[in-house]
Amino acid sequence: MIFLTLIIVFALEFTPLVSYREKFNHFLHRYIDYLSEEVTWLRHNGVLIIWGISIGIPVVITMIVSVALSSINPLLGFVVGVIVVFLISSFMENHNQLKVTSSFFVPPISEDVQEKVSTLTKEKTDGLDQVGLISLVFQDHLARVFHQVFAVIFFLVLLGPSAAIGYFVSLEFLKKNREDDVLGKGNIDFLITVHQIVEWIPARIFAFSLAIAGNFEDALQSLRKHTENATHDGSPKIFTMSAAGALGVRLVGVMTGYNNEKSLNSVGVGSDPDSQTLPRLGQLISRVLFIWIGLIGCFAIFSVFG
Repeated sequence: MIFLTLIIVFALEFTPLVSYREKFNHFLHRYIDYLSEEVTWLRHNGVLIIWGISIGIPVVITMIVSVALSSINPLLGFVVGVIVVFLISSFMENHNQLKVTSSFFVPPISEDVQEKVSTLTKEKTDGLDQVGLISLVFQDHLARVFHQVFAVIFFLVLLGPSAAIGYFVSLEFLKKNREDDVLGKGNIDFLITVHQIVEWIPARIFAFSLAIAGNFEDALQSLRKHTENATHDGSPKIFTMSAAGALGVRLVGVMTGYNNEKSLNSVGVGSDPDSQTLPRLGQLISRVLFIWIGLIGCFAIFSVFG
């Protein structure tokens, strides 16, 4: 059923129904704002309670609705899963955005490219040259597709739609409150650590998948070269290292960790990125997605006929 869910979800990405994602995200942010800012007694009882309630309510609602409808007809429970995964995942939107961003670096390059990249990544781009700007977009896009596609698939396969929406809501809670600085840096840092622990396995599976879909040896070399020097918080994510090696490029520029600590690093092996690097990244990620769906499909077939 998971394989069929993913196929339907990705098919729906080519329909006008994608507009409902924006409405869902808007509603979710209002819900998080209400709990974080308006409910005074929750703020006084600690960030963990706010975080737990923020995640718990959508998870419980999803479970109750899914179980209740499945008891009536299994097909209804399946539909609930499709709707949940469709609302919280987004591959084509990110893929199309990468195509648009790639055009920024096709000569002649416009003078406002720094401003465009800054708007997209929400990072300061002052002083970054073309290599640094491409590196920043490279990392930002990888993080987006990991959080909005591959991590969602991982938790969907592991524990079902309830776990997937719980992860998504927790991530949005973290992003929203980190930007607004409502709950305090210490509390946010703790939640960041929780997310890093939760994402430890899917991030490494994603990194390994990128290596398989690209240049495997260079990806491993990139990982070996940089992992030893990587700190827990401020280092580039492991899948950024893997993807850079898999494509044979050396990223240079601002690398931002979960806690917004920035450092100037070089990541990967090979030549500096150019105007073709971002389109190649999109192709690499597409291959990884096909690998994941193909493996899930193989397991689904084996479970039915094995």
